[in-house]
Amino acid sequence: MAQLDSKLYNKALEQYRNREIHPEWECYQLDGSTFITQEAFEAIVGDERERYMAWKNGCIDECSAQYWNEPAVMSYLVDRSIEEGDGGECCWIDAQPIDYARSCTFAPSDLLQRRNCDWQTVAAADNGLTYALYRHPHVDVVERDGKPTFISDRNPERSATADYREDVWRMQAFLRDKPCAAPVAFDWRGVPCLGEYDESRRRFQSAKTAFDYAVEWVDDETW
Repeated sequence: MAQLDSKLYNKALEQYRNREIHPEWECYQLDGSTFITQEAFEAIVGDERERYMAWKNGCIDECSAQYWNEPAVMSYLVDRSIEEGDGGECCWIDAQPIDYARSCTFAPSDLLQRRNCDWQTVAAADNGLTYALYRHPHVDVVERDGKPTFISDRNPERSATADYREDVWRMQAFLRDKPCAAPVAFDWRGVPCLGEYDESRRRFQSAKTAFDYAVEWVDDETW
């Protein structure tokens, strides 16, 4: 099982590195912070699915080992381990904390933390960046002149800075280190309200739209 475990971790790390997993997808978790898509997991484990999951979740002892070749029993052990576990089991789940923001050198949330913004604003920035980076493995965010700056190794002549003032994200596109357009403002208060307690979603949507703008500019494949 250890060899199978290693293959799964290598694939999961590859998927994270390539930013292949959408934040809304259901995934198998290999530990509290490592996730792999359903298709990749099942392709690798094949007929060993129940046995691997029982092994991974620590279900195997002298008594259960005798049922190693009994799929129904192993499936029961897996289900019991998930029901009685603490959330870190290797299982199929509804959501996962995919966080592509932490793969960047300097995320916009780093700027917000320096400015002592509230947790809601910081979380919206991290979540918005994670969604914007999906399927964009070439993009990084670095710090330039104190601002988060989006870059891509595919288009080194392009960049975009992010600034946050008065609850508004202001994005500035650059070409060869010179501004090539007027700054674009993204205000969460302009996002349609769907309910009384909807501020978190609107802040997230505003941040995601702002970062989408930057990512699309620096990572344009047609450039």
